Amino acid sequence: MLTSNKEFLVFSLGNDAFSIRLPRVREIVAARHVTRVPETPPFLIGVLNLRGKIVPVVDLRRKFGFADVQVTRDTSIIIVEAEQEGESALFGLRVDAIHSVEKKQSFSMDETPKFGLGVEESYIDGGFDLNGRYVVLLNTGCLLALEEFDAFL
Repeated sequence: MLTSNKEFLVFSLGNDAFSIRLPRVREIVAARHVTRVPETPPFLIGVLNLRGKIVPVVDLRRKFGFADVQVTRDTSIIIVEAEQEGESALFGLRVDAIHSVEKKQSFSMDETPKFGLGVEESYIDGGFDLNGRYVVLLNTGCLLALEEFDAFL
C-alpha cells in the first residue's frame, strides 16, 4: 500500500466524489453484514469483526445527510485509523464505490471554502479538480471525532 501524504483514495457517494489521505487507510473490504448496535446515532450503522477486532462502521451517506441507497456490489467499507490527542481507533466508512488512488503532484489543492449556514466545515480539508470533477478532501480526524464514539469504543 502507498504511504505518501501526497496520495489520496478517491471514492463516491452517489454522483459526488470525496477523498481521504491514503496514510489513514488500512484496508478496503467489500460491504458485508454489519451487526447493528442498539441506541447508537443513525450514522453508526453497527460493527464488524475484522480478524478479531471489533470495528465501528459509519455510513458516510447518513453522516452527511444524504438519502440511503441500496447496497450494491460496488459498495465498500474503507477501514481507516482516526487519531486525536494521542488516541487512535479503527473505523469503517461505508461508501458507494471506490474509484482510484491519486497523487497530489498531478493537481493543485484548493483551500476549504467558507460555506456558512451551519455546514460542518471541519469535515473538509480542501478539494481538487480531477479530470473535470471536483473532489472533496475529508478530514478523518474531525469526521470521526473520537468523543462521538466514546460509548462504543
